[in-house]
Amino acid sequence: MFPEATRSLKAAVPLFPPNVFLNAPKLSAHGGPSSLQIRRNLRVSHRLAAKVAPPKKPREKVEIPGLEVVTYGDRMHYVPGLAKPVYPPWERSYKDPRYYRSPPAQEMPLYKNKQCYVFNQRTSVLEGRLL
Repeated sequence: MFPEATRSLKAAVPLFPPNVFLNAPKLSAHGGPSSLQIRRNLRVSHRLAAKVAPPKKPREKVEIPGLEVVTYGDRMHYVPGLAKPVYPPWERSYKDPRYYRSPPAQEMPLYKNKQCYVFNQRTSVLEGRLL
């Protein structure tokens, strides 16, 4: 439009605001950040990474006979003030090998009451005897 006006406007407006370089990291004589700055960054990240939240204590569930618990299960979304619904564990209609639960050891077909020890060339038996 008016090239003279845009040239004078560009000259009047600085490229960066004046406070941009106040927060810029100070460089050492070798071009990288100073060792003090590196130590400061490590200390802050170490503090943030080392904090672990204490384990939460499970709340005691109190059941009062004759009193029905009001839950938000039938509403299909969380409602503050209402209890969390408790559903029965879901059973798959098919066998998924990733979630296989083996039966207890006593119910296995090859279970024996007497222990069996297996030895090989790298086994070292020291002091005592095996029953």
